[in-house]
Amino acid sequence: MKLMLAAASIAAIVATVTPASAETALDWQTECHSAWANRNASPTNAALMGACMAYTAGVADALVTTGRLCMPPNVSLQQIRIMVHDYTQQHPERLNMSMAAIIKYALVPVWPCH
Repeated sequence: MKLMLAAASIAAIVATVTPASAETALDWQTECHSAWANRNASPTNAALMGACMAYTAGVADALVTTGRLCMPPNVSLQQIRIMVHDYTQQHPERLNMSMAAIIKYALVPVWPCH
């Protein structure tokens, strides 16, 4: 539920600042990691970081809703961001995949539904 609220709170930003070229995990990694590193440099960076976080939250929430992910309720969006980032660092061979697939591969093995 926290993830849905976080995603909803910045939904308007997502439509305007999500990088149009971000089709693969590599695109997202480039855009989102840069935005995170420079989040205090400008409102645009902060908005892009928010868009990246909202997208991640939305995918995680969809996985929970469809019963593919059974995440504990106390997991923060920051924890998810770190897990997804770590996954991309550990699996560079998968960066040509969609970001939604990467989020699924990063989270579902950790919190599978039994």
